[in-house]
This record gives sequence, structure tokens and C-alpha cells, in this order.
Amino acid sequence: MNKNILLGGIAVIAAGVFFACGGGEADSSLNKVDSTKIAGDTIDDTKSKIEQAQKVYYSIPSTSEMASLLTTAGAEYNMKLVNDINFVDKYTTPRKQALNLGIYGADLNYCSIYERTNETMFYMECTRSLAEKLGIENAITDETVTRAEENIDNRDSMLTIISDMFYELEEYLAENDKDELSALVIGAGWVEGLYLATQTVNEKKPNQDIMSRIAEQKLSLGNLMKFIEQYIADEDVKSLFDDLTRISKIYEGIVVEKQETKVSTDSDGKTVIGGTTKVEMSTEQFKELRKVVKEIRDSYTKIK
Repeated sequence: MNKNILLGGIAVIAAGVFFACGGGEADSSLNKVDSTKIAGDTIDDTKSKIEQAQKVYYSIPSTSEMASLLTTAGAEYNMKLVNDINFVDKYTTPRKQALNLGIYGADLNYCSIYERTNETMFYMECTRSLAEKLGIENAITDETVTRAEENIDNRDSMLTIISDMFYELEEYLAENDKDELSALVIGAGWVEGLYLATQTVNEKKPNQDIMSRIAEQKLSLGNLMKFIEQYIADEDVKSLFDDLTRISKIYEGIVVEKQETKVSTDSDGKTVIGGTTKVEMSTEQFKELRKVVKEIRDSYTKIK
């Protein structure tokens, strides 16, 4: 649905509610002014929520980016890492359903990157199933699933479809005042992405590109926690925030500094903007990070 149309609809509904509460002509006039202001506030609030979710969504490297890095580094697909699809119907609480919606979504990207077509569709069905259980089935449409089925053999198209699906999901949650669910989905998806990356690293011969990327998550974690902190009045979100705080404390000792940005021109005359990042992460810090992330992730995926 077009966002501007939806926001306009919210304004009309809000105005209609307040007009219905009006009394005489004078009161109706007063209510008209108030309802216009309140409707405007509602639109502004909704826009703000969407913008905040988008800011976090784009500031966090997607799971597809992380998975793509793994394939480039020569890491092989490991089906033992992704969450078991047979667990999907065993998540019965809204907290578990929201957390695992994020986790299955991350696993969906992982399978798609490695072009595991059957697994990709299985994990898409898992995400849709959990969305239905949470009462947000409209966030993942039949059209999206059909597009996925038609493009299942095209990795680039699938990654675009999956990315669009989760962008629309987060937008839907923001527009429908389901901010706590949004926080749980985004947070758990981030944890799963970091889990997949840290579990893939070979401790004896660690890939430095992957290690640097893992260290750089310190920056995205800060943005993620700022977003989630807004909703910690909710007990489930508070629990997630506390988990992220555990990870953040490990990152405190890891050095990640953005270096000077460099602008150059390539052989085709195109402007290239690049830069470097200074990263310092010891083997001990990495081991602790991997251990804690796995503990947190496993607590989300376990049945009881």
C-alpha cells in the first residue's frame, strides 16, 4: 500500500472519531480544530516511527551482506547453523514468535545467498507462518510469495524480494503501532546474523575480512540499541535490550575507528568513495563474543 495514502487514511479515521464525539455546533467547530491537530500529530508520530525503523534498518548491514561476505571468503553453507524449520509451530508465545520471525528471516537470507532453493522457500513459509500467528499476516502478501516462487532460481532477484519483504514488514509494524514487535524482530535478526558469522569463523585460520566485519558490528549495535531502548517499558523488549547490553560490553574493548574517507576516479571516469576502518579485536575477545552471542541466540530458538 502507498504510504502516503495509508497516512492520509489515518488522518481521516482520526478526524471521524473526534467529530463523532462532538456535541452542538460550537462544540463541533472546536472539535474540528482539535481533531485536525491530533490527526496531524498522529501522522507525524507514525512518520517518525517509520523513519526511526528505517534508520536502524539501513544502518545495520543486512544478513544478505554478511552471508555474501561468507561466500566470498569461501565459507561453505552449514545447515546445522540455521534454526530448525520443524520448530516453527512450537513457538506459542508472542515473544518467541516475534524473536524467531527475525531469526528465520536471517536464515532465509542465508539460504538464498547459497542458492539453496528448497530451504529458501521453507524459510519463507516459516516467516509467513509466524507473521500469521502474530496477527500481522498482511505484512507478507500472497504477491510476495508468488514473486519468490517465480524467481527462486535467480539469487539476485530473491535477495531483492526478501529485502523488500522485511522492509515492508517493519513499515507495517510501525504504521500499525506494533513497535514492540518491530524491536523484537529487528533485534533477533541482528543477533542471528552475528551468530551465523561468528560460528563460521575458523579459529585456527580466521578470515580477516569476516573478522573485521564482525568487529564493525559494534557501530550498528549502538544504533540498534538506541532504537530498541525506546520500547523497554515492554518486558519482552527489556529482556532483549539486556541481552544486547551483554554483547555491547564485550564490544567496549574492541577498537573500531573509521579512518579518513578517500575520493578517487576509476578507469571509467566514475567517482569512487572509499575509506578504511581501524579494527583491533583479540582472539580472546572474539571467543567471548562468539560464546555470548550463541548463548543468547540459543535462548531465543529453544522450545521451552
